[in-house]
Amino acid sequence: LLGEFSSTRVGVAMLILRVVTGVAMMIHGKGKVMRDGEFVMFNWMGPDSTTPGIMQFIASFSEFFGGLALVVGLLTPLAALGIAATMLGAIFIAHAGDPWIDTKGGRSFEM
Repeated sequence: LLGEFSSTRVGVAMLILRVVTGVAMMIHGKGKVMRDGEFVMFNWMGPDSTTPGIMQFIASFSEFFGGLALVVGLLTPLAALGIAATMLGAIFIAHAGDPWIDTKGGRSFEM
């Protein structure tokens, strides 16, 4: 089953993909963990948000710490599942009505 994935080239490519994806997710989630020297994991959407604090925590945790887990290779399948679930939630809930490209400077999928 793992014979074709055990080659050095494939292993190095998977490592690079995992590290780049992990660092990108950490960068994407760092503002949701800490802002201005203060932890904001439960309220990074602001005081007027209708999203419960626990859901904001789960999103920020999976983005930043899931990315960190990918970088170091710790519980990689679980970290990838958490990141995928968070990003699917962002696509289908947070950005459901956004256009692919917004030429007026608003929200878009492109960003």
